[in-house]
Amino acid sequence: MDADYAAKMTAFDMKGIVMNEETKQTYIMLADQYLVVFSHLISEGNSQSFAHEAAANMLRAQYEAYAERSDA
Repeated sequence: MDADYAAKMTAFDMKGIVMNEETKQTYIMLADQYLVVFSHLISEGNSQSFAHEAAANMLRAQYEAYAERSDA
């Protein structure tokens, strides 16, 4: 998966979803962060499966940290 394809699919998936600009920018930022981690791990010789799992775990950890901060 290259960055252009992922960006295109993210934009496609977001069409028709009603959200404010801040939420839209958050999704774009998260997709970018995912791709950075995924691409780095692939370039280091890891499998796509491992790279996906690690990038998804990074996003989950960020979400959990944000949720904890929001609850406080």
